[in-house]
Amino acid sequence: MPMLGVHKPNTVFIGFAWNQLADQSRLLPTQLGGFFCSYSDLMHFTEQTEMGSAEIGEFLTASTFRLFTHREAFRNKMLGILIPHYMSATQEINRRMRNAGNSAGDPDLTYRELSQVIEKMESYNKHVVLMAMPVRDNTYELDPELINLVKSEGVTLLDYRSPVFITDNLFLDEMHLNENGSALLTQQLVVDFAKVRSTLPQ
Repeated sequence: MPMLGVHKPNTVFIGFAWNQLADQSRLLPTQLGGFFCSYSDLMHFTEQTEMGSAEIGEFLTASTFRLFTHREAFRNKMLGILIPHYMSATQEINRRMRNAGNSAGDPDLTYRELSQVIEKMESYNKHVVLMAMPVRDNTYELDPELINLVKSEGVTLLDYRSPVFITDNLFLDEMHLNENGSALLTQQLVVDFAKVRSTLPQ
């Protein structure tokens, strides 16, 4: 019996920073297995990218045990309690490593996986909205190849890299907003998407 009053969203929002949407971005088996995928998705990943036995094992373990999925959060929490300034020092190291990588220059980036996602969503009559998210102290440029893909696929790109209403005190760390920052960005997204939605086919 069909359910009445159930609204199926027709828009998919994808937030990103730096080159996270590129095929060359580092695969994160724990996050994929623990939060986004199931066992049946593993075949797709092994067909699209090289996954070693360790990565496959990590994916399957995260899919099975939620405690394993959150192990880094537990570790960081404990080390933050035991070691003074642990979190701030770790974030600074990560920032410097990212800057060093950027100064060395990025290889040619490709977006085959993203293109496939967009085409898949379009086959379901879903519109894709890409959101370039704000980061603290480490601004980034949008890759020209990504811009070309946005234009050729006809998807929406909302640029929130440097909004004036997001200040440094609204970040939890280098890239994650706190509750107040998230609320402000969401309010702006509602306004911006209302404009976008008026141009989309119903």
